[in-house]
Amino acid sequence: MTGPSCPRRAGTVTFRAVILPALTWLALPLLLGPLLASRSRRGEAIARVVLAGFTVGALVVGAETAVPGELARYAAATPGNALFVSLTLGLLIGALGPWPWPPDRWPQVVALPVLAGAVAAMWGNGPHWSGLLLGAVLGALPLVAGRTLPGGGVVREPDLSEAAPGWWLAITAAIALAEPLVLILLLPMPWLLPGRRRGWPTPVLRRLCMPLLALAFGVALVWLAVTVAGTPWIRLGDYISAAPLSAGAERLAAVLALGMVVALAAPWPLTPIAPLLLPVPAVVLLAHRFATDLAPQGVAAWLPAVAMFLVPSAVMEAFRGRWAGALGSIAVLGGLLGNAWGLVAGLVLALVSVTPSLRRTAPVRGVDRVTFLTSPWLAAPVAGALAVVVAALLRSEVVLATLLTAGLATALARRAAPPVRTP
Repeated sequence: MTGPSCPRRAGTVTFRAVILPALTWLALPLLLGPLLASRSRRGEAIARVVLAGFTVGALVVGAETAVPGELARYAAATPGNALFVSLTLGLLIGALGPWPWPPDRWPQVVALPVLAGAVAAMWGNGPHWSGLLLGAVLGALPLVAGRTLPGGGVVREPDLSEAAPGWWLAITAAIALAEPLVLILLLPMPWLLPGRRRGWPTPVLRRLCMPLLALAFGVALVWLAVTVAGTPWIRLGDYISAAPLSAGAERLAAVLALGMVVALAAPWPLTPIAPLLLPVPAVVLLAHRFATDLAPQGVAAWLPAVAMFLVPSAVMEAFRGRWAGALGSIAVLGGLLGNAWGLVAGLVLALVSVTPSLRRTAPVRGVDRVTFLTSPWLAAPVAGALAVVVAALLRSEVVLATLLTAGLATALARRAAPPVRTP
């Protein structure tokens, strides 16, 4: 989805429109909100950053600019443009306004620069008042609705601190540095090692189900790729130039690659079968390589179907308080977007979802783990990464990006409540 037509539109988003929009720089102080917010309102501060990222991303995609002066000229071109800009800026104002009452002081202070930029964008031509009011109501709705819902405390999740972390680090480094295609078959292997470790599902079938499925997808993918390339030692990063696939083979390779990624990430509702949290950073990196170097057109064609699975999974996990699973699903989605911004944001979310600071660091009202909702130093990078993924997703999947933004903002804005000790 894009905004209304504009005479200057050239069909592509320019570097200046993406990297140098004034509202993006004015929104950067919002990242201080999660650092300065009270603990009970930290989730709400993160939700405001996510909503702001969505609105600025919508302006960049729809109007190809987020510079206040250029937005004013864009809005003056046609009535449709004016409605689009007013509605989007109304979303921004609603997301950053002093509600729900009483507001948290510091998150409101750091929001003043970007609010001033929004006012400047409407200065002179006058806003489309109905669009502005509707946008403000929609922007505030997730925050207000979240405050009325029961609190989503920290849920106790399986402790995977002893689940062979050295294997995952070694495999991640191998994929990142050497990138031989056959190494992707190593990803499921640590789960197939003999022995039992704390945090792994006890029944053998449950423990082996998803790793075996991922291994099956991986073997089929490697067989197809090696058959086309003629050598098993081809680098993943060189594949698209050394052995380009036909359109049909690329779509088949994308199906196998995405099946392997989903099986390894095991998002909800697959989590009860095998909570594979530790390989998420490697899976994000591998997903990005699949989307850029192995089958870019095929992954782009199947991305809507995978996003329709990952977005509800992330929202459901967020409402259940299982933030490690929610961040893992969003991280994988960021990797599949096939751009540098999505990769960096996905790796941040993946590392936060598996970092030792999420588990057994300090008791939190009877629960032996800490999340970014209780640690301000984790909250700021998570807020920025979530905003980046949402804004990047807007370029291809507007409806799913909207659902993800609304769901995450509502789940984050809930009142802090005693943690839940469900397994």
